[in-house]
Amino acid sequence: AIADASADATLTRLIGRASRAVDRFCFREPGGFAGQTLTKLLDVRPSAGGARRVVLPVPPLISVTTFKTDDNGDGVFEVTWTEGTDFLLYPLNDVPKREIQVNLQTGRYSLPVGQRRVQIVGLWGELATVPEPIAEAVELQVSRWRWRLRAPEGVVGGEAGYIDLKELDPDVKSILVSAHYRETGVFA
Repeated sequence: AIADASADATLTRLIGRASRAVDRFCFREPGGFAGQTLTKLLDVRPSAGGARRVVLPVPPLISVTTFKTDDNGDGVFEVTWTEGTDFLLYPLNDVPKREIQVNLQTGRYSLPVGQRRVQIVGLWGELATVPEPIAEAVELQVSRWRWRLRAPEGVVGGEAGYIDLKELDPDVKSILVSAHYRETGVFA
């Protein structure tokens, strides 16, 4: 039983390490692929030419529980917005959402420009559960790192030649790029 507990602890550690490596490679926050209920504070940058700000880019978002704004910058989020009436999530028919737009037809409010002016409680991430290509990439990376535990200097040989198992596996990178999970920017 001791050997099993030790193996379980090692496997758990490797899964966490591989998950964070995949997050970093894809420029995501830790745990950013599976939905997590979180409260996030966002800045609202001014629009070009001083026009009223109507679009707020957001990290991958599945759904909004509450959306509030701090209109006077005092740190109190006194204005609660209603989805569908005051704001819309875009893209309309797809998940994850990448921006929030003021509903220009029925909206009662405008986005206040400044730092930490929007508070969103919501389900953040790509999907409610981990996407299959991400799970596959993590499993493959864990498998490779388990081999490394038995490999001198972290290098193993085979039919394809020698592979350095210290880095993120090339097959893992290929899975992530081909599934379009590698992004070029980082959201706060």
